[in-house]
Amino acid sequence: MGLKYQVKVSDTNFESDMERVFFLNGGIAVASLGIPLCNLHSPVEIVDIEDMNGLCDLLCKLCLVLQDIPEFIPKGRQNG
Repeated sequence: MGLKYQVKVSDTNFESDMERVFFLNGGIAVASLGIPLCNLHSPVEIVDIEDMNGLCDLLCKLCLVLQDIPEFIPKGRQNG
């Protein structure tokens, strides 16, 4: 894909609301996708547009892959 990435594994202390989602209904798979930026939570956040485009591409490809894995399909949408 040509996208540079880093993997960070965390079993506790998520940095967002992911922990609450992770433990809902016996466990829901979660992933945090992020990009480097400056001035987080300010009116002048700065991000490289290529990083943003790469993140969008990654998210689209991830969704396409996950739609073929039964464990990631919401129960009401599974065929069969």
